[in-house]
Amino acid sequence: MKTLFLIAFALITTANAAYAPAQRSVRLFHIEKSTNKNIVCYDANLNADGTINEKTPVSAYWLMNEEDGRRESLSWIERKKAFGYSFEKTPDGEFLLTPNADEDWKLTVLLKDGEPVAELPISGKASIVKRVFLQVEQGMILPTVKSVELYGKCPVTGSATYEKKIID
Repeated sequence: MKTLFLIAFALITTANAAYAPAQRSVRLFHIEKSTNKNIVCYDANLNADGTINEKTPVSAYWLMNEEDGRRESLSWIERKKAFGYSFEKTPDGEFLLTPNADEDWKLTVLLKDGEPVAELPISGKASIVKRVFLQVEQGMILPTVKSVELYGKCPVTGSATYEKKIID
């Protein structure tokens, strides 16, 4: 009986895996902090047909480069305050990402030439965001962001874009 159960379980698991839509993740951008080499990565989640997954268009997680390079989930407070985001699908089929840390910023996640990108104006120019650098000071309880540097590229010319914002 136990053997029959194991065979049935293996068949069901294999059948479900065969029909599950394949996914791949593509890095959109990452956030670096001045305090260490760990980075927060933001990846677009693509369906098997290359479209952006509507239920989970973006995943955010740590790469623990200061240690062994492993991937680690964001903590609850990191998702809610520092590195998390909300999203909504636009009528054009793009996704508007709003960082929880600054609701004035709106990143547009879309496909360009079949590849996902995150767009945000940098220094007033349309840009594909590649990297964000946070200058951080440790406070009494929580760290404080002193400045944000945005690095990207112009989607038309490919030229580099850059902006530094001082946080009061």
